[in-house]
Amino acid sequence: MPDLFLLTTDRVRLTWTAPEGASPVDDRLVARSLGGGPVTLTVAGRTATGVRAEATGGLAEETTYAVLLRSLTGEPVALVAPDPVLTGSLIVSEAGRVVHGPVRTGASAGRTRLTITVGGVPHAEVSLGVAPTKATPDEVAAMRAAVERAGAGLALSPRRPARARAEPEAGPGSPAGWLAALEAGVDALGPAMASIERRPWTETDRSVALVRPASLRRASPETVRALRAGATLGDARLPARPPRATLDTPAHRWLASALSRAASRLARLRRDEAARTPTVRRAATLAHLATLAARLAVLAASPVLQAADARRAPDVPPLVLRRRPAYAEATDALRLLDQGLGLRAGALDVALQSLDVLYETWAALVVVEAAARAAGAALPIRPFGVATVGADVRLRSGRRHAVRLDGSQGCIEIVRQPLFAGEALLRQRPDLVLTVTPRGGVPRRVVLDAKYRRDDREATVRRYGTPAPPEDALGALHRYRDAIVGPGGRGGWIGEAAALFPSRDDAWRTGRLWTSLATLGVGAIPLLPGRTEALDAYLRRVLDVR
Repeated sequence: MPDLFLLTTDRVRLTWTAPEGASPVDDRLVARSLGGGPVTLTVAGRTATGVRAEATGGLAEETTYAVLLRSLTGEPVALVAPDPVLTGSLIVSEAGRVVHGPVRTGASAGRTRLTITVGGVPHAEVSLGVAPTKATPDEVAAMRAAVERAGAGLALSPRRPARARAEPEAGPGSPAGWLAALEAGVDALGPAMASIERRPWTETDRSVALVRPASLRRASPETVRALRAGATLGDARLPARPPRATLDTPAHRWLASALSRAASRLARLRRDEAARTPTVRRAATLAHLATLAARLAVLAASPVLQAADARRAPDVPPLVLRRRPAYAEATDALRLLDQGLGLRAGALDVALQSLDVLYETWAALVVVEAAARAAGAALPIRPFGVATVGADVRLRSGRRHAVRLDGSQGCIEIVRQPLFAGEALLRQRPDLVLTVTPRGGVPRRVVLDAKYRRDDREATVRRYGTPAPPEDALGALHRYRDAIVGPGGRGGWIGEAAALFPSRDDAWRTGRLWTSLATLGVGAIPLLPGRTEALDAYLRRVLDVR
């Protein structure tokens, strides 16, 4: 097994090994010291050294790597990833001085950051790319764009170890996008608030106060009224309006109010996430939300903001928040939280969806588009609808949110993830169930099951004529067709079952996966952005459109 890269410092040595036959990834591999000392990064015999060392290399999706992290000082070490599943199979030995085992990238693509800790303290960080293998980067970007158009936040949720670029856009922010903006905003707010505390912008306050007569520079109306009422300059104190510098300004009130709104929304998200079924990833998400809440609390405790009355904050940011650099940076960071977030090239680094979830969501939307074309029906504005659950955004499932397309060529009803319990011999939940009714014809029901999996082995291509979904995915199609029965126990309720899988092989028309759909009622349909001709042909056939 070849070494993918080797990272060494004066305290640790990290060896990352790729499996035999793994394709090299052309991406940026960056190692950074978090303790000030140099790091040495070795890739393919080439070495880079410094506080920040950079080389060419990366990981591939659905690949298992061998990792060995060894302490050089006898202190315990750890390898920490944003997604605990990524490093969940690592084994700790020798009282924490050695960490070793497999790291599985899963169906992720983008960039991830791994932190090496020594004695529980962050010591170094590795940033590297995870490249897609079953789709090109352009195809992945096209899927994300299509999914995000269907609902804000769909392509940002749930959180995964890979990362992508995003930029602010007009419109309400989804929970996933808002959290990404909050994380970037907190990073920007820290230095901005530190600068504001060093040189805060004060205003002159002339509120009524009791002062010594000797300190009066001019009489206020309150002073005149007190003297007319019998007070004398020999009194210890007189009412007046002395000029005083104050931090309770409209600018500081607006900043304090915006921070308070962010903390309140974050608290609601934490409550919603805590109420959901516990998982390893959800525990990591809750820990991350708690960290963000603690960072917000530190910012809100600034003496400058504590002196401001947030209840009297103006609706529009005062002009001073644009005129002074530190205030402008803080304002930009906080105003970003009131905007949406578009997943494309831009200013924020945000966690993105796993590609299997992204592909399944995209495939459901593409099936609706293809079905509308085949039926000659209008495309719905927001198929299935969008549900927000805690920090996640997802398409709605079940019969209540079915898409119904009634056009010139027939009628198609599409149900996403329906649950067959009482009507089935076993509980079944396929991705999509289509009820297809040609004009003047008999309804037919088909199952389409999206699988972001592909077997490219030579034996598989020899058997089917093209790459294919794995055998267990094809076996599930037989189960869907045979196990799901109709109301009243009617058999043969599902006429055909097909897998949707990422492939661009042009031999699909003659491959066994396609021809078996008509003969066996079970097969597979290749589907990728820009390659929907097989799905179009299939839906025209079941609708009997010539």
